[in-house]
Amino acid sequence: MGYAGPEIFTDTELVYAARRHEPWAERALWERYIGRVTRLASRLLKSSADVEDLVQDVFLAAFMGLDRLERPAAFGTWIYEVTQRLGWKSQRRRREPHLDIDEFEVTNDLYVTRPAPPDVTADLRRAFDTLNAIPRGVLQIFRLRYVDGLTIPEIAESVRLSSATVKRRLAQAERRLARLRGG
Repeated sequence: MGYAGPEIFTDTELVYAARRHEPWAERALWERYIGRVTRLASRLLKSSADVEDLVQDVFLAAFMGLDRLERPAAFGTWIYEVTQRLGWKSQRRRREPHLDIDEFEVTNDLYVTRPAPPDVTADLRRAFDTLNAIPRGVLQIFRLRYVDGLTIPEIAESVRLSSATVKRRLAQAERRLARLRGG
């Protein structure tokens, strides 16, 4: 079978073909998920060279670990988890400071410059205070939905919670952010 592009096959079909070491299937999975993996890697690491290395490592680990993937249809969620795990491991090795929406518990002064007008400074400080007040698990789910673009079922599977719990936590984050906007 020749390569026909990622869009005509389901993740399940591609995973089964990739398990048989068919290069066209690996290429199709790569093309389908390279954008998502690269965006997450870019948020986790600062250096573009480190991001490129992480993306390569993620796909290598994913293709080598396909036999352990219990639900081939969940490849997208699974590769996202692989990216997070390897990215966090890379951060710890490098001890690289980073800014992730999960970790806003930093000094606001790092992000508010002295020449900023007083109203901008006040708005930024209020925004950071609001984000710091949102529980970490709630903020993680908000990020997965609105920054990473995952669906409710993908988030539920990724964080191992029910869809109902994910929806409740999203609503909680949205209410807090609405208060920030004055809504």
